Amino acid sequence: MNKESNLTKTKPLISVVIPVYNTEKFLPKCLDSIINQTYTQLEIIIVNDCSPGDTKKIVDEYLLRDSRVKYIEHDNNKGLFHARVTGSEIATGEYIAFVDSDDYISIDYYRLLIDKGIKEEADIVEGRIIREDENGYRFIQNFNNILIDKLTGDDIKDQFFSQEGLFYHWHVIWNKIYRMDLWNKCLPYFKNQVKHLIMTEDLIFSSLLFCEAKKYCSIKYDGYFYSIRAEASTGTDIDLNKFLKNFSDMGTAFNFVESYLEASEQFEKYKENLSNWKKRYFRLWMSRLESTEMKPSAKEQAILELKKALNIHGNELALPEDYYHAAVNTPWEHRYETIKKLIADDEIEYVSFDIFDTLVVRPFFDPRDLLLILDNYFHQIYPHNNLVEFSTLRLQAEDKTRQLIRLKNPSWQDVNLNEIYEYIRSEYDFPLDIVDKLKAKEIELEIQYTMRRESVYELYQMAKELNKKIIFVSDMYLPGTVIKNIVEKAGYCDYEKIYVSSEARLLKHTGDMFKYVTLDLEINPNSILHIGDNWESDKVMAEKAGWNAFFIAKTLDLLLNNLADKESGNSVKYFNEFRQEQWTSYEHNEYLGTRCMLATVANKLFDNPYISFNPDSDFNVDPYFVGYYALGMHTVGLCKWIVEDAVHKNYNTIHFLARDGYLPHKVYDVISKYYSNAPESNYLYVSRRSMLPYLLSSHNKYGLSSFVSIYSHTPRSILGLFSGVLKNDLKLENFEEKGVILSKNFSSEFEFKKYLDVLIKDGIDWGKTEKYNSNIKEYLSSVIKSNDATFDLGYSARLQTILVNILGYPCNTYFVHTSKEMSKIYSRRNDFEVKSFFELKPSVSGILREHLFAELGPSCIGYEEKSNNIIEPVFEDYYTNHINQLMINTLQNAAIDFATDFMGCFKDHLSLINIKNHEVSLPLEMYIHSSKQSDRLLFMHSYSDDTVHSGKDKNSVLNWWNAETNKLRIQHSMTEMSEDHQAPPFYFLQYHSRILRIIFFTLFDRDTLKNKVKIRYLGKPLSYKVLSTSYRILRGFKRMIFK
Repeated sequence: MNKESNLTKTKPLISVVIPVYNTEKFLPKCLDSIINQTYTQLEIIIVNDCSPGDTKKIVDEYLLRDSRVKYIEHDNNKGLFHARVTGSEIATGEYIAFVDSDDYISIDYYRLLIDKGIKEEADIVEGRIIREDENGYRFIQNFNNILIDKLTGDDIKDQFFSQEGLFYHWHVIWNKIYRMDLWNKCLPYFKNQVKHLIMTEDLIFSSLLFCEAKKYCSIKYDGYFYSIRAEASTGTDIDLNKFLKNFSDMGTAFNFVESYLEASEQFEKYKENLSNWKKRYFRLWMSRLESTEMKPSAKEQAILELKKALNIHGNELALPEDYYHAAVNTPWEHRYETIKKLIADDEIEYVSFDIFDTLVVRPFFDPRDLLLILDNYFHQIYPHNNLVEFSTLRLQAEDKTRQLIRLKNPSWQDVNLNEIYEYIRSEYDFPLDIVDKLKAKEIELEIQYTMRRESVYELYQMAKELNKKIIFVSDMYLPGTVIKNIVEKAGYCDYEKIYVSSEARLLKHTGDMFKYVTLDLEINPNSILHIGDNWESDKVMAEKAGWNAFFIAKTLDLLLNNLADKESGNSVKYFNEFRQEQWTSYEHNEYLGTRCMLATVANKLFDNPYISFNPDSDFNVDPYFVGYYALGMHTVGLCKWIVEDAVHKNYNTIHFLARDGYLPHKVYDVISKYYSNAPESNYLYVSRRSMLPYLLSSHNKYGLSSFVSIYSHTPRSILGLFSGVLKNDLKLENFEEKGVILSKNFSSEFEFKKYLDVLIKDGIDWGKTEKYNSNIKEYLSSVIKSNDATFDLGYSARLQTILVNILGYPCNTYFVHTSKEMSKIYSRRNDFEVKSFFELKPSVSGILREHLFAELGPSCIGYEEKSNNIIEPVFEDYYTNHINQLMINTLQNAAIDFATDFMGCFKDHLSLINIKNHEVSLPLEMYIHSSKQSDRLLFMHSYSDDTVHSGKDKNSVLNWWNAETNKLRIQHSMTEMSEDHQAPPFYFLQYHSRILRIIFFTLFDRDTLKNKVKIRYLGKPLSYKVLSTSYRILRGFKRMIFK
């Protein structure tokens, strides 16, 4: 590797501590990976913890080769914990890092960590982990590699403890660098731990470091290779003593952390987190014990010691979330690492980069889309030709210019922009100043809409720091001066020369450009490495010219899954395979806005062409991928539609109803700032439950059955929904005396209405109800004014009807979609307008869509007057597990990132960015309706808590989702079969018994069943009631099947 650059010499020193005990055979690979780092400001400290092997002999060779290596020995084995502490005590760096001696790191790991640390002034910087088994197979664990980009203050330790050991990337010490002043602050505490520790010692280090850190950040680079060794397996080779030692170490580690938290007065805050962490470790180790072939007496002793160490009483059964971090594994893609090693090769003197789609990208599906923006400028400065599209003329002129140039100058292989516009000046009857303005505008747009490709900028920066000479080589008609402005605007300012076909009149595509550059530089072509996005021009032709070459695919080719040797999913399949059950009409990707959105997605998610992509996935089992792409495009389309209509209607404020309006509210705030006169926004705390008392006193009590799913409720659960307005002396026996069975689910509308009569008479305190409804009116009237509108996901407009009735004046609303005709009926009846983003209802909606949009927070359950006479909402108790919180936060933040990126890019031309609502929603509908099971595992531990509708406080989102899509597939396949045979749907059931047909329709098509039964038993209420009861029993079986 070349000598370090002057730039590297000015950067901070990193002290890297490598403890060694009985891992000598892996030590050379570990040390080589550190010594060969692109970042050379390293102090490499090897600590021999009295290892029985020949550590000293191995290290002596490195001491002779590299002055950065230091060596220290323990006189006796002190354990991994103290070996790390010993190394840190002689460290002199500004940062400190740790590498286990049987692991190794990627070539550019520390450069990227330190650059991020310097830029963010971070105390801790974390990289990603690649696991490697004994056969050399390398893979990533998708869910253990979801890193938070940045944290500050108390959020750092809150996140650390709240994950409760679910994701080990948090607490292992070796995948991060730490500021030395942070480490030294914690060192006295570490030195107080005097026991020999080899298990869970990371927990001590990490707990204190995360508690004391002021800023944490992460990088996206896959950098630390964690080796899985047979010695760490759970087989019979682990004897009782090893188990007992491990358990003792765990107890020591947790006790130490608890003592530290008590001394720093933080224990109460994190007590429950640590308790859950210990329970999780208990369950994991119990599983390991069960997999061994110990004698029963030894196993019993081990279990007793494990319980003692972790202070566990009783037994804990293994939970699915304990293994969630390893639920999905993806083969590691090595080619980004390979290209870095090629750049670092001492034989390479020059690194050459293609420019467009390699160094820089544009937010256009097709480069010609930029000319559609030029069309608008043409009509502004030359309004006489309203039916002429200048972009068409411009492309025709380029084609004709190429033909003419080849005739006039056969040796010239390319044209330039000046020649194209000269042709326009001579052939079209436009004023010359108009043509000049158009050419200048095209150049301006080219500069404006190019941005750097971060993964290639990373390669460029690395090459610079390795003292490589850098050149840019491009086939492009733009003038060299414009190319210079483009690359330097993107941050590529340090280079030797730009070679562009418009000036050299030679193309890479023919190979002649490469020959020309070789002669111009007067160098051996084998000392050049060229990197580009066109396989033929940048790879094949470069190699034919004697250059080294590496292919970096276009971002859009990856999004479209166009590469034969690189899996990148089929997330765009709805643009190619439109499915009738979602929509009734479709025009393929014809709007500029949709194409620009797709390009923005590609440029973000496939910036690095060699990300590790799960082969059994379309969305890479990645919440950020789903959020940025599917949820981002849909939500930006939705909020753009809202703000443009709201501006037209001159609304004052749009109220986004909690909780489903949370994400749209956030995205609306990003988008609306780019529109003049956009209405203000407000997040309004309201819910169906908070409106229930109003229904009792507004002659709408029997409308309650359409507001709640009565068959999911019992009389007791309904009482809970009205807890704020019940009588203080409520006696449940009064209900039972009147035949109400409090714990029995309602079986009919009649039974529910009968219960309501009892509830209203014997249970409701009408004084409380009157006060409550007065509070509602005061609260809502103080917030929603007469020229405001609301947003909700949908569906029937019942809630909006109640709002209008309470307010006493109309308030229009925006929906994603409606359900059947009720929204039209309610809005007409109550004189307000409902506008829907979708004309049709998606086949799968409800719980999942709400979960994607909703706030991770408590629902409003009522309103009360505070001591300051201000009415404020009252909230329910709320809890969500860490996995759900991580997934939803990542999804929603990614959607907000997409809105920020897209709007920031096109802010000057928003009037040209037209969309079709359903078209920008296709990725989300594909994810909801047709995603693979691996991509759905993001919601494996997500639950809906809609107690009003479902009567339950924990409904599995994934189970519901799978049940809905399974039903849809069955209906779709049966419809296809019936169409193929020109027979009615479910024709195959006609030869089976009636009872079998009833069972089938109960499980898979309840609407058809209910319609058939209602028609057949019209006028036979008793028989209908018997059948209704039977139907509910069969539905219970269905829930068991799809549980």
